[in-house]
Amino acid sequence: DWRRLIKLNFDTLMRIWNLRQPVIAAVNGPAIAAGSNLALICDITIAAENASFGEPEIRHFALSPLMLLPYLANNSKAMHYLYYSGDTIGADEALKLGLVSKVVPPAQLLPEAQRIARRIAQVPAYPVQITKRSIQSAYEMMGFKNAMELHRANDALVIDASQIEEKRKLMKVLMENGLRAFLELRDGPFRPNE
Repeated sequence: DWRRLIKLNFDTLMRIWNLRQPVIAAVNGPAIAAGSNLALICDITIAAENASFGEPEIRHFALSPLMLLPYLANNSKAMHYLYYSGDTIGADEALKLGLVSKVVPPAQLLPEAQRIARRIAQVPAYPVQITKRSIQSAYEMMGFKNAMELHRANDALVIDASQIEEKRKLMKVLMENGLRAFLELRDGPFRPNE
């Protein structure tokens, strides 16, 4: 039941968005698909040097669970890398694009995230919560919630596109040969120098 799964992903991510207190993500390793959205929907995202972010769903006839990049990066490089091609970017590129707040060595990731959390915790909770609400309101005035709902509906349309031959072929490979064969078929044409 793809529509139910799409709604579950969407609702889970929006729960994080709607929390009163700021949420800090500490990304160590790949944050792919919904994992990328999970990291980026947080108020502050710290990445280890080995972190990467990717939205490969477009390669198998699905869309990213949330359309966050227009609100976070607002530039064509981020859209190209993640949404249009399904490519993955490293932590340094994510920092350049404004998707993460800071990049640190892996051993410093958790201590840095905790340091930031302690610093925020020193501020009285109420003004922090009101500030977060004001930031969310700014995004909502730019159409954030409506855009997310429309994107969720579009994702369901793309996933339901079983009449498209390329999608049928991908799904047949997945069912008959497993995930590894599916990923090879999906991502093979996108390998460097091919």
